[in-house]
Amino acid sequence: MSMELRKIISISGKPGLYKSISQTKSGIIVESISDGKRFQSFDTDKMSSLGEISVYTHSEEKLLADILTQMYEVCEGKQAIDPKSDNDKLKEFFAKVEPDYDSERVYVSHMKKIISWYNILVAAGFTEFIVEEKTEEESEVAETEKDAEKETVKAETNDSKDSEKVDATKATEKKQTSAKTKEAATVKKAKPVTSVAAAKKTVAKPATKAAPATKKTNIKREK
Repeated sequence: MSMELRKIISISGKPGLYKSISQTKSGIIVESISDGKRFQSFDTDKMSSLGEISVYTHSEEKLLADILTQMYEVCEGKQAIDPKSDNDKLKEFFAKVEPDYDSERVYVSHMKKIISWYNILVAAGFTEFIVEEKTEEESEVAETEKDAEKETVKAETNDSKDSEKVDATKATEKKQTSAKTKEAATVKKAKPVTSVAAAKKTVAKPATKAAPATKKTNIKREK
């Protein structure tokens, strides 16, 4: 039985793999590959389509579908090694599957996920792992979504720049207002000093000498 991997998704925080069933206003309805249970996965959930995943090699990026096919051949259609095995055993097994894998960019955690996914799919009866080419309509939708994301980022960047300009203008105006306030306060404070100086100058002015007092002379009249 074959499986188109673009319809199979992994949901962050939830174990296992899920098949996309239908679209809803706020997400999608998914069905567990293991037990067939359905539930709604929301747009806020981090979902990854297996058809969009690639594995780093020294020469190129290989689709996950190709790695799973190679793993199926190495394991002769049976279950692979336990993903909880020792790290060295996992690396040795993965090297048999893809000898050219980039050991600096493909970590043990990646190997565990891929092996776990392979075991789930094989247990569900899948024997072929394919990725169908996107239709022209799907490609156009994908391009439109990318353009929309670019426009959103551009708009957010422009808004951020405009906001920075407004903040800078407000800061400049605030500094100018503060400087004017300080200048006015300095002038206002300086006025009393001028008055005091004038007062001191007035006090320092020599006082006018008073006219000498006239002595009164008593004249006796002769009898």
